[in-house]
Order: sequence, then structure tokens, then C-alpha cells
Amino acid sequence: NGLNPAFIASLRNLIKPMNVPVTPEIFITGREVGEAYTKAVEMILANPDLSKFKYLLTIEHDNIIPFLPGTLGPLMMLYENMDKYDVVGGLYYLKGEPPTPLIYGDPKDSKDSKAGMFKVRYDWQSGDIVECNGMGCGFTLFKLDIFKDKRLKKPYFKTVNEHSKKGPKLYTQDLFFFEKIRKLGYRVA
Repeated sequence: NGLNPAFIASLRNLIKPMNVPVTPEIFITGREVGEAYTKAVEMILANPDLSKFKYLLTIEHDNIIPFLPGTLGPLMMLYENMDKYDVVGGLYYLKGEPPTPLIYGDPKDSKDSKAGMFKVRYDWQSGDIVECNGMGCGFTLFKLDIFKDKRLKKPYFKTVNEHSKKGPKLYTQDLFFFEKIRKLGYRVA
């Protein structure tokens, strides 16, 4: 059960920031996705060298990172916005008909209901930087300091499928994480 060769090739094509340390990729396989994300962060924080890095980039195996002519590339486009936001992700879509953009919630809207917190956003145009409450983590750059915040409790990521008298709570690992950090005041785009 190997990784798609196109995925591996796309990693080699990423233009990385100059004059900053970059570590080889860390692959976590054979775990539920929320567990894998949390395990990867724990490994990084436990490593004396990696824990000093400023950013963490996640790339999921089903995302191919394109070359964008006339730009410094997708990674640099995320990096250029890290002065304003704590997490910046590349846009991708939920598989299905119609394809749904994984941009959830407007920080200006009420967070009282889960639908308000994670309502799908369509109020943007290609190329916009959209502040939101959550997104997928398929190609996402995080400030590593978020995970050092003592207010953020483990697990950092968790896939949730719970049913109670209040109704179902169905979250992917990414929305579980974003709900936690948005409550702590972190900004996401």
C-alpha cells in the first residue's frame, strides 16, 4: 500500500522559503487520520531540533500540489500570509457533485451553532485570501507555536462520530482542531 508517485513527485516541486531550515517529509501511515495528525505533532514537539521550527506543513496523500506559472508556488503563497494568520490552507474541494469548497464559517458570524461555525462559504473569488473558521488540512501551513499553547489540550486532532440527546456530532479531524483553536482566538484563512 504505497503512496501515489504523483503525490511524491509533487513534494519535490515545492519551492521552499530561502534561508530557513526544512526537514525531510514525515509520513504517518496505518493510523486513523486524527490519530496520525496528533502523533506527528507530538513527534515534532518531542524532537529538540524540529520543535524549534516556526511552521508545520501538512500535505495529505490525495492532494497533488500544482506548479503555478507566474508565482513562487503554492507553498510560498501560504507562507506570504503567515504574518496575518496562524493557519493558512490551500483551497481544495470535497469530492462529490457538486464539488464543495472546504472553506467553513465566517469569523464575524455567530459560533453558537455548529452550522454557523462551519457553514460552507461561497462568498469568494479565485485568488482571494478568505478568513474562515475551518478548512481541510490537505495542504495547510500552521504556526508550530499553536501546539505549544498550554490552553490547547490533546488530542489536537480527532475524528468525531458521536450521538447524544443534543443530536449527532460528526467532525473530521480538521474541523475538530479548528473549533478548538478558533475558541482560543487563533486566526485561520
